[in-house]
Amino acid sequence: MEEYSREPCPHRIVDDCGGAFIMGCVGGGLFQGLKGFRNAPQGLGRRVAGSVAAIKTKSPVIGGSFAAWGAVFSIVDCSLVHFRRRIPGTR
Repeated sequence: MEEYSREPCPHRIVDDCGGAFIMGCVGGGLFQGLKGFRNAPQGLGRRVAGSVAAIKTKSPVIGGSFAAWGAVFSIVDCSLVHFRRRIPGTR
């Protein structure tokens, strides 16, 4: 049970929320960068500017959505561990 060797529950929620935010920002930045590059007017300078503008506007929004889902998942996980009232890693 490698899962339960992590931090205790109150700190795990913040850790998972932060990790999900970073994952959402990176993934959203890549996706929005490609989308902004494709939808920008012709010309390399305009396409790069469109890509950067799309990343700056949408990447934090996607990261926040991922962070919310990560927080909900961790809260439910910690709640279930608490309600079972057993020591993780034992039978």
